[in-house]
Parts: sequence; C-alpha cells; structure tokens
Amino acid sequence: MAHVQAPVGKDKVVVNGSMLNSASGPQMKLHAYHNWSGSPYALFPDKFAKGDASEFVHKGEKPTDILGSKGVVVYAGTNQSGTPDTFDCAWLLAWSAPLPDSNEHNYKVYVEAGDIKKYPIGDIVWSDIQDKLDKASATCHCKDEYTGCEAFATIKDGSKNAVDLSARFVVNPI
Repeated sequence: MAHVQAPVGKDKVVVNGSMLNSASGPQMKLHAYHNWSGSPYALFPDKFAKGDASEFVHKGEKPTDILGSKGVVVYAGTNQSGTPDTFDCAWLLAWSAPLPDSNEHNYKVYVEAGDIKKYPIGDIVWSDIQDKLDKASATCHCKDEYTGCEAFATIKDGSKNAVDLSARFVVNPI
C-alpha cells in the first residue's frame, strides 16, 4: 500500500490510503483537506496524473487523537479535456478509524464527487462532511449525473495492525 510506513502499536491507529485517478482530465490536484483527529504521517500528495495511484498515511495516537484517524481530503480536476461540456470537478474522500482500544470499532468511509463549486477554498463546511461520515459505513459510492464524476471507497483491516483505505475517482461520459 503506502510507501511511507508509520509505526503501529496499541496506542495508535494508522490508515494506509491509496487513491486511483481514473478521471479523464490531465491530473488531479490537492484542493483542500481537514483533520478532525490525527494527522498525515507524510503530506497528502499534491497531484497525480490520470491512470496513476497516489498514496498517503494518516495516523491517530493517544493521548491527543481521541477519535483515532479521522480526516478528509478533496482533489480537483476536470471531467474532460477541451470539450464544451468540460467541468471543474472535485472528488472528496473522508475516513474514520478509531483507536484500537476504543469502544468504537467501526471503520467508516464517505465519498462525494461533482462540481468543484461545492468546495470553495476556505469556506467548506467540514462539520457537514463529518456528520455524513459519522452515518457512513465501510464502503461508499457517489455518482454525480451532472458532471459525470464518480467516487468509490472502502476501508478495512490491513496488515500489521494498520487500516487499509482505497478509493477510485472516475469520470463517466455525460
């Protein structure tokens, strides 16, 4: 999974995230991110090209990160190149992985896809995303018919006490 390996242990949770850009624009760029609990072990990738996978590691540990690893990242790109129906789009990926010894053992993932206007820099309502994440499950899918953007994600137990998170960002013909 991720190339950067964070140490794992009973007082921390490590999420190894992998994202695949199956969209049709030239590349996806980091648009925004937010950490409710925990922090990136290494910075989120700035950009990744069509057909490429990009990886990140996010960790939460006692005593500061009582919710474990819980964050969200938004990437931006286009749904097509150079046609009259080209839209500036965004793909959102949010996750929650509680600490190993917490009473909460459910991993959760939430995705959105669509027009980038829904995610204005400095004005994203992170609490609304968190509310949706808290109601989510271990798999999520979102398809925006207007832009053709689509996102899939799953989160599950990984190897060596880590959590595996995988997402795929897609653009369908409109």
